[in-house]
Amino acid sequence: MYRILVVCTGNTCRSPMAEALFKLKAENSGQSENFKILSAGIAAQEQQPASSGAIKAMSKYGAVIDEHSSRQLKREYVESADLVLTMTLAHKNMLLMNMPGIKAKVFTLAEYAGETGDIADPYGGSDYEYEIVAKQIANFVDKIWKKVLREAGMSQILENSIKEEVKKSVRVAIGSDHGGFKLKQEVVKILQQDNILHEDLGTYSAEAVDYPDIAWKVASAVSTGKFDRGIIICGTGIGVAIAANKVKGIRAALCGDVYSAAMSRAHNYANVLTLGERVTGIGLAGMIVKTWLSTDFEGGRHSGRIKKISQMEA
Repeated sequence: MYRILVVCTGNTCRSPMAEALFKLKAENSGQSENFKILSAGIAAQEQQPASSGAIKAMSKYGAVIDEHSSRQLKREYVESADLVLTMTLAHKNMLLMNMPGIKAKVFTLAEYAGETGDIADPYGGSDYEYEIVAKQIANFVDKIWKKVLREAGMSQILENSIKEEVKKSVRVAIGSDHGGFKLKQEVVKILQQDNILHEDLGTYSAEAVDYPDIAWKVASAVSTGKFDRGIIICGTGIGVAIAANKVKGIRAALCGDVYSAAMSRAHNYANVLTLGERVTGIGLAGMIVKTWLSTDFEGGRHSGRIKKISQMEA
């Protein structure tokens, strides 16, 4: 039995989310019985429920924490764990100050994933802020899982069961005006070839339509959570980007090259991609779309900046 302990402050949001995601990994790999995953809080009040924002954020990953009950961190939890993962460097240092002998097995979640930075506390924040933190934690858990399997001595499981990551399917809403209709048809073919769940929200011919109407359809579908991301195409990509960004919660990025597509996701957490049929060729557009769909948000220092954008919007 390999024991993982996840530590935060109050044990009502960050660590329960990490605990749930690790348990989901174990379940999906058929190894639940070989792992004991627990979360606790350094300053937790006993038997408090998970925050509503955390519950909603986890539901998007198929993880249920409705019945979570907070735990105060105990020395016995730390001593019995094979691996201790904290949300922040301050949490780690506090543990080491009291129990210096555990240095070899305690890491921040980011550190163990080969990254840097803390996971900010979303307590008291909006559902959107919880979603950002959940995405950051999920990204680290994805990176850590193979390493955990190796540490647990399950190399054969790693070879046979975890060759391909278990990932949540991305749902894409796509639309265009008449000026982007031809390129949209080509992008739809790419989505079909890559088995990406998608829905074409129009327009359905080269007959003239107003681009704000199409932009609103796609952006609203993403904003309400019906779809995870959106792709909107017009002649230049400018008009639909302007219109889409008027919808609350939307971060639409006009990308004309692969690097911008990657950075719009990794640093700006863009949830809508806009393209211009008259300025971007089919081949390049295909590479941009594939890059944009396959790039994850890095979190870390970028999370605070996205939070500021959300605050400005509010």
